[in-house]
Amino acid sequence: MLAMQYSFTLPADYDMTIIERRIREKGPAFDRLPSLVFKAFMLARKDDDVCPGAGNLYAPLYLWHGSEGMAAFLGSERFRAVAEAFGWPFVQTWIPVATVTGAGLGEARFVSREFVSIGPYTNLDDLARRERESLDADIARGLAYGLSGFDPAAWTQVRFRLWSAPPGEAVHAHAQTYRILHLSTGAVG
Repeated sequence: MLAMQYSFTLPADYDMTIIERRIREKGPAFDRLPSLVFKAFMLARKDDDVCPGAGNLYAPLYLWHGSEGMAAFLGSERFRAVAEAFGWPFVQTWIPVATVTGAGLGEARFVSREFVSIGPYTNLDDLARRERESLDADIARGLAYGLSGFDPAAWTQVRFRLWSAPPGEAVHAHAQTYRILHLSTGAVG
């Protein structure tokens, strides 16, 4: 599996209903996509009291079964359309080291994302074990689905937590939180 995210920072006075409408119109086209585990259509608003962002963001999160599906998407008309609408994004990818299902993807309404540096000579097996333990503990806090991954080029770790309710105290102060406006899951079987 591979996790992938790109993000568009939009002007402070941007009409975010444009993004909401775009998600309503385009989101269902990703439902049952064979190479996709899930795509969370996420946004953060500067003026959101529940999960405020530093700015207005549109930042979809993908979990792919493998690199072939991700590469096919990045070369597709779908990706070209979003790049033409919002600009050519920096696409981040991570290798998952731990995933867990709590309440289930269908219950996810919010996402928290946290970055952590990985120190030199870190034992990645130990890192994966600690992340699985952390994810298991988050289930008691209302976790719907959790994913921890790492980027070996930058030696950073990412923690994506999908929540059924606003995460509030369950996340660190430096984590970015988003609302999920649509969640597509890939084809099963």
